[in-house]
Amino acid sequence: MKKRDTIIVILLGIVTIAVILMGFRYRQSKQEELVNKSNYVEINQSESFEARQKKKEEEKRAKFLAAFDKKRESKTIADFLQYVKYAKGDTNVAFYGEIPDKAQWAIDNMSQLATERAFTEMQTNFVSTLESETIGERVDELVETKPDVVFFHTPMPVQGIVSWDEYGEPIEKDNITEVLSAYDEMKKSFARSTYCFGNTSTSRS
Repeated sequence: MKKRDTIIVILLGIVTIAVILMGFRYRQSKQEELVNKSNYVEINQSESFEARQKKKEEEKRAKFLAAFDKKRESKTIADFLQYVKYAKGDTNVAFYGEIPDKAQWAIDNMSQLATERAFTEMQTNFVSTLESETIGERVDELVETKPDVVFFHTPMPVQGIVSWDEYGEPIEKDNITEVLSAYDEMKKSFARSTYCFGNTSTSRS
């Protein structure tokens, strides 16, 4: 009888240990399943958020482009640069003419505009003609910068007598002809260029 009781106790002990081990493994398996499920849900939520953000941005982009095309003539240069950003992903402006290279006021204004309009990629170029004989002398360099908008800085339009020489003869100057000639050359050069964005604007000042 004692021997039989001993065997029963041993068997019960083995069964108990087996049950404990099975329970431990089951719990471990469930924990891993819950962790994997949680990670899957987090990934899905992240992907869903990114998808919603992308869709929202695309809707905003489409709405802006459609509205811009309807009232194109009344839009500002800033609006046009926004249009360019939505259309091709970046913006590129150039300051041309009688303006110092890397003029601080121009850089500050472009930085402010980039901040206000969230232009993550905005390039600013300077092509100064202050050391040139005419303001149309460096148009080819301007075209090479591939600008979307050109801020054209011209000399003050002056027609008539500006001073007298040592003999008392009048010195006449006509900047307007030179300004218009440079402007026309810019338009022709951009039209010939394959690099220029479709609707390059030129601001005359």
